[in-house]
Amino acid sequence: EHGSYSHESKLYEELIHVPLAVDPPASHRTLERKSDSLVPLLDVGPTLLHAARATPDGFEETSLFESKRVDRRDGEQPKGASGDLGATIVSEARLDPDYIGSVRTSDWKYIDDAGDAELYDLVEDPDELSNIFDSNPEVSTALEEHLDAHRRQYSGKTRSTEHLDSDELDRRLRSLGYLK
Repeated sequence: EHGSYSHESKLYEELIHVPLAVDPPASHRTLERKSDSLVPLLDVGPTLLHAARATPDGFEETSLFESKRVDRRDGEQPKGASGDLGATIVSEARLDPDYIGSVRTSDWKYIDDAGDAELYDLVEDPDELSNIFDSNPEVSTALEEHLDAHRRQYSGKTRSTEHLDSDELDRRLRSLGYLK
């Protein structure tokens, strides 16, 4: 585990790869039972609501039960990205002050660790032990541009501008059952 005994703010596979098992209701049993497709955790909420026959209003992502779900992500890129990367997943461990983010495809992972760039060939090096950023400039540049485009596209959407006083925060946490 990259010489660490804790879950620090890193984006290696052993910390961010989360297997997803879904037992769909009978109405959705026509779906493929096993898939190695990359899907973001943001799709879990809309998927659960869809399974419960509720409307997933307010979500940017989509239910995994939607028939074109796998195809929708193929080639999807943020505005300003270049190249054909195929399906991609962006992960972020820290937004401020030193950004830590990654972009993963089925074959590659690029990590920006507070300005230190890493690139891994996940087919040849699934344990992410050999940083090959410098020896693969074309892939490095394409994935770096993809992550930069993601940051530009979502930078204003990822931070809350609402500041709560401590009484209001306590009230909200109590209403959710986190405080007694």
